[in-house]
Amino acid sequence: MKQGTFLRKINRLQLFTASPKINRSILKINNLTNDINKFTINRVNQTKNYSNTLKPTTNNVENIKFKNIGDGNLLVPYFPYGESDFASIRRSKQFYVDKTNLIPLLEESGKQLFFVRPPRWGKSLLLSMLSSYYDINKKDEFDELFSGLWIGDEQNWTPGKNQYYVLKLDFSIQVDGTADDINQRLHTKINTTIEGFLECYGMGGEVSINQNDSFDTYQKLIQLLVKRKGKLMVLIDEYDRFANKLIFENPEKYQLIVEGKRGDPTSSPIRSFFERLKESSATGLQDFRSIITGITPIALADASGYNVSSNISSDKIL
Repeated sequence: MKQGTFLRKINRLQLFTASPKINRSILKINNLTNDINKFTINRVNQTKNYSNTLKPTTNNVENIKFKNIGDGNLLVPYFPYGESDFASIRRSKQFYVDKTNLIPLLEESGKQLFFVRPPRWGKSLLLSMLSSYYDINKKDEFDELFSGLWIGDEQNWTPGKNQYYVLKLDFSIQVDGTADDINQRLHTKINTTIEGFLECYGMGGEVSINQNDSFDTYQKLIQLLVKRKGKLMVLIDEYDRFANKLIFENPEKYQLIVEGKRGDPTSSPIRSFFERLKESSATGLQDFRSIITGITPIALADASGYNVSSNISSDKIL
């Protein structure tokens, strides 16, 4: 069975199992399980050098292949379900659907991009792959990570290959407590990420961390990179994760933290952050790029502080 047919069956099953026709649902699940088994076996048989594999039984699918890596004592699933670390998948020689052909298409689409996709689409893995490609620190790992993929062919390389400092952000914070509590968690999250960024690139201690205002910390980071004549890429994974919770659980907090006041770019922390992000392209950096992913465009539209991005959600390249 082709992979596309397999995925369509899963989508049909997800819609079908919401139906009250329980008996037919059970039959459908059994048929799908058989298809998964056949698909797994066929895909592994098509791949060379995987003869040394095991067949453990799992709760969901029997006969999922596991792979020996390293000295043979470590076993990893051949299909990395739920895994979003591109480098780990490649080093473990797990199954990876090659999307590296998107790299030049994304570059041509603009320097500041935004797109939304449903959960489990693969947004985190895509950003992880882009981070590995652009990260100046991973220049020596390029062959290990991309050999055999489309972008691994030298004729497909782009000028941005391993040329950027990469700042990866996510807004996965708790939304309980007061609005001030949530604001402080957001600042702590961003500050912690920037501290990790500085250590990763050998710049620890060169930026003073403002514990109460991570946007000030971010501005100081930009100033440092301008002095170093560096290029910066900001990748934000599911920017609206906590905002979506607030919409349904506490609309009043949502207005304070995300929406703010119309015409005032500093009236909420999210508006303030996107305002700083928008200004990054005019700070003297050698180059600045950003890619923001989310589930819905609602929070970004309400924050309205980042109207310079190109929304590629409906583009056929994705």
